[in-house]
Amino acid sequence: MGFLSILGLATGTIAPSRQAYAQDTSVAQIAAGIGITTLVGMLFSVPQPDKDTSYVIGGLGIMDVIDDDGIETPEFRAEYRPGLTLYRFKPIVGGFVTGRGALALYTGISHDLNIGKHLVLTATSGPALYIPNDGEYLGSNGVLHSSIEASYRFDNTSRLSLTFHHMSHGELFGERNPGTEKLAITYAIPIGGSKEQKKPPSQKP
Repeated sequence: MGFLSILGLATGTIAPSRQAYAQDTSVAQIAAGIGITTLVGMLFSVPQPDKDTSYVIGGLGIMDVIDDDGIETPEFRAEYRPGLTLYRFKPIVGGFVTGRGALALYTGISHDLNIGKHLVLTATSGPALYIPNDGEYLGSNGVLHSSIEASYRFDNTSRLSLTFHHMSHGELFGERNPGTEKLAITYAIPIGGSKEQKKPPSQKP
């Protein structure tokens, strides 16, 4: 549902309001990123060495990085991605709180596209419960949360990532739909091990 709604926003099926014009480009970029990384991974059966690895993720970000009318606000986030993969997709659950007291809890799915040993592109999408408090009101407490993430994968499978997020309700709950974009730097700590980690060291005869 989240992915289809994002595609609807990107293609114009869900008409954007004038105030939301600035977010249209970012929605299209994230939708394209989700579509391309997922299709490439599926069509070419790109290996996912971390599909059995769970990750605990923490990071810092900035909310409202694009909207000129918004107020850039620091954000603190945490996320968990269990080592459960169903046809290349992994569930996620997480949350964030901003410097102005806004907070959200979200869930969804993620897809990894591994490019070589150290570069990973990850697409995520899903629903979120958003409580603005003194932060920006997004027109609804129910929103869609999507992101595209570029990570450097270390030899121990931990990851340092730069993530671009979009969050809005896509005018599913009314015409007021300002949306918001966020940039975050995160670090993912692996729990458990990938098949790559579990390989025994080679022994010389």
